[in-house]
Amino acid sequence: MFSAAASCIGYIILAIWSQGASYFALFLVIGGNFSLFSLVMGWTTNVLSPMSKRGVGTAFIVSMANCVSIAAPQIYFDASDRFRKAHGIAAGSLFMTFCVAFLLKMRLKLLNRRKEKIRGNTSEHEKDKVVEESDAFHELPDSDPKYVYMT
Repeated sequence: MFSAAASCIGYIILAIWSQGASYFALFLVIGGNFSLFSLVMGWTTNVLSPMSKRGVGTAFIVSMANCVSIAAPQIYFDASDRFRKAHGIAAGSLFMTFCVAFLLKMRLKLLNRRKEKIRGNTSEHEKDKVVEESDAFHELPDSDPKYVYMT
């Protein structure tokens, strides 16, 4: 969320202020954009489970990121207004990214609390079984009550 917010602020500065502020805004945009993709990829691989779901999720995110290459030339076409409209569109998209990331974080925290309640209601026999199963290597699906989402 921090990377999206920093980049969004940079695009807003680019769209509104003069040349002097533009140079500073580029540091925010570049720092936010370049760190955003690697953070999203790392977070996705840690949240999705089992391995098949992780693979599909990763492929989906990479394909969505490639769609930016289709959109960028369509919005950055008019240099006469110093690309103010295009910077505004980019800022709006990053603000939407920030909001969706915040909602997703809250949703995953809610799911973790629900799973914690379910784990708290398990009997002693089931808890002993969990300890025995944890010795053998196996990957829990994210629907399992023992699986905790990274938030």
